[in-house]
Amino acid sequence: MKRAGIILAGGNSSRIAVDKSLIEMNGERMVERVIDRVGRCVDEIIVVVGKEDKKIELGKILDVKILIDSIKGFGPLAGIYEGLRYARAEYCGIFACDLPFLNVDVVDFLFDSCEGFDAAVPMWENGYGEPLHSVYRRIPMLDACEIAIKRGARRIFSCVGMLKNVNFVPIEDIKEIDSELRSFFNVNTRDDLKKLGETELI
Repeated sequence: MKRAGIILAGGNSSRIAVDKSLIEMNGERMVERVIDRVGRCVDEIIVVVGKEDKKIELGKILDVKILIDSIKGFGPLAGIYEGLRYARAEYCGIFACDLPFLNVDVVDFLFDSCEGFDAAVPMWENGYGEPLHSVYRRIPMLDACEIAIKRGARRIFSCVGMLKNVNFVPIEDIKEIDSELRSFFNVNTRDDLKKLGETELI
């Protein structure tokens, strides 16, 4: 097994006051959209949540492995750690559950870009990276997450900084695949919801 997709669905969605993973677009829940797109590029899918009730709720609608992150207070880093612990693939894509326009070709490109590296992380012109839209070699990133957690470091880039060989993929390269970079659009506010067009909240 070479590729896994780890989807993080454990956030509180406090700014939008609704569970982002269950937002519907044309009858399809957001988390299902992400699973569908990532699933076209990988051998296994793992969804990580923060609470037991969320696992039960998603378990009713998803036919994938759902994990609960066992370490509290570390946000997405804990979800990444949990997913990497369970995954069996050499390369693991990490994606947030609120990427309604996630581009399959971009996902595939990032997996290809990680070959021979410990990570492939999209990098904007201003130096901002996209660690929740990236691909990592499982063992090096898992080791880095363990060290970061022991140190009390909560930033994902604390882990990325420990990796020996990172391919920081220029956003311009990704723009050749996704000209409007819609793959990186995520839902954080009610205004973001309006941009989705016909959206039903459940």
